[in-house]
Amino acid sequence: MSDNAELARRGVWVLMFDRLNLADSLDGRSSSAFDALELQSTYFEQYLLQDVRDSAGLQDVLGGQASTKHFGNGLGESGMSTGVLTIICDEAVTDDQPDWRNPRVTAIRRLPAEPVDSVSLSWQADVELRKVLSSDLVWIDAEIGSGGTALAGRLLDVIQQLRKNVTQNPELQAVLIVSVVCGSDHMIAAPFMAGLCESRIHVPLWIDNGVSQACRIQSIVGSGDLLPTVTELLTGIEADSALDQTTEMAWMAEQLPLSGASMSLVSLCNAPRDVPDRILKLTGDGWTARRTQGFLLVHHPLTANPAQQGATDAFSTSRLYLKPDDQWNVNDVSGTYAEVAEEMDRA
Repeated sequence: MSDNAELARRGVWVLMFDRLNLADSLDGRSSSAFDALELQSTYFEQYLLQDVRDSAGLQDVLGGQASTKHFGNGLGESGMSTGVLTIICDEAVTDDQPDWRNPRVTAIRRLPAEPVDSVSLSWQADVELRKVLSSDLVWIDAEIGSGGTALAGRLLDVIQQLRKNVTQNPELQAVLIVSVVCGSDHMIAAPFMAGLCESRIHVPLWIDNGVSQACRIQSIVGSGDLLPTVTELLTGIEADSALDQTTEMAWMAEQLPLSGASMSLVSLCNAPRDVPDRILKLTGDGWTARRTQGFLLVHHPLTANPAQQGATDAFSTSRLYLKPDDQWNVNDVSGTYAEVAEEMDRA
């Protein structure tokens, strides 16, 4: 058992927005709810969605069927209860919910246009909803549609208030994880051409574990890391970690492979530090990619029309970008770092 055994008695709430445009927070229009969250959470600045295909569902984003099944089996074996809450803020609602294994309770609620305190009090008096919120794991799908960051902030305020109402003692409140299941598209102005839309894969991730100490983590992490993180938070048992793997320098010098395995992020919360590099697999429509701390390699299938893949000739199907320097993936450095590109391509 790790030092997280105390957290295991507190439960975990995962608030997963269907979309959340970070551009709003960058130009000063962000909600005070997200500002407050920023001041009391660990924020993972290099968090990447690993499956952004149009057909990808939540299960795909979290690592696929095998990962979610393993997670669900683990919950069942440990006797953990699960509550699934879908909050609809717009017209759309999805039925894409992974099977976390029974027993679980579910509820669907529409966010009314009322003050936050009124909503949280009425929902707190909802017997069915209380059963959901008293589960060990509370998974909250937030469908904000085209509502924007302001609406997302109001919903976050409601969730924070419910979290306080369920457990008055701050030290025993559930750990709150906040993220998004789908990125946004950002158009690059000509003559530049992006090899991969960064805003499609690069989304926010906050973890509030009750330690009121803001922290920003620069190490790359992926959506496949969420379930191992929740597992460790719920059980207090340290999950297998990729932090024991070799560094990128050793990888380049000795031709040793970087780890592509998922890992728990619990040890990084409130503890900014350098960790060994990893290589994350990313998938989209018409491309695959590999990302390390310093590089992004994007591979497009060979096509007869180079314009379809953003390439200058029909034989150039892989492009390499320096990260995080090249924010929008427009400057191909595969010629300068040919050895890196070859090694990542083989991976």
